[in-house]
Amino acid sequence: MQAKKIVLTGTANPRSRTNPEAKLAWKSKDFSYTFFQEYTQITFKVGADITLSKGLYWIDWAKVETGQTSTTNATTHYHHPVRTLVEVVGKVANKYAFTTQSLGSNAIKGTSTPALAISTTNSPFADVQISFGLSAGDNANITFTPASLTFGPNDLTKHYTINVSSDYDISSAAQQIVTFTRSGTDAEVYAMPSSMTFNIGEPATDTTAGLITSWGQGTCTASSCSFAPVVSQVGMIYWAITARQQGANDYTNGQCSSIDTISDNSWDGLSDIDAAE
Repeated sequence: MQAKKIVLTGTANPRSRTNPEAKLAWKSKDFSYTFFQEYTQITFKVGADITLSKGLYWIDWAKVETGQTSTTNATTHYHHPVRTLVEVVGKVANKYAFTTQSLGSNAIKGTSTPALAISTTNSPFADVQISFGLSAGDNANITFTPASLTFGPNDLTKHYTINVSSDYDISSAAQQIVTFTRSGTDAEVYAMPSSMTFNIGEPATDTTAGLITSWGQGTCTASSCSFAPVVSQVGMIYWAITARQQGANDYTNGQCSSIDTISDNSWDGLSDIDAAE
């Protein structure tokens, strides 16, 4: 790309079938409508308020181009997109669905489960709230953190945990079923998971620490590195990445932080990743 940077700005065209005002929105979460030299394309998505009338609408575009530092280069090199045509159709009940992650092991009395993901492939325009319950009815010894989740325009995945009190009577029911109830502005557009069944177990008498038998590390690149650890028992893994030192001690491994420091600064499994980074 000839320019250093191009930033696009969209506005709702008032000459559309009906002036959409704030009922038509578009988002470019990953790119913020910004082209840099390494990009040949960026993406954005369009959403419509559930009360917006069906019809055709236009998005007008403007741009701000930052040129290269040069006395010979032209100030601008690119034309902005002229318009984007958007067709809004009627609301479709259960058009999209939320799915929940299953618990791969027992929920242990006196503990909380690992964070369980609940996700969708397309975020709501306004909001959808999901509340948790038990098919057998409320139980004072089983709670959820948080008690409900609210998905907004940029939310595809959130997490929750199941908390089982040490006072839970496992003899009355060693298995429970989680139910999901929807509410919110766009709730009718989304189907809920039918249910999620989990088993409850007593605490282990063997308190020996588990082992990481393999880190399953993949090939690292300049910008990413993946691993899939294999463990001997269910548990929580805390980890940190440290860089090699530079200067007089080149190639000397950096010192790893203490487990307390790592756990205090680690992702809690529930809050948004962006807030924890």
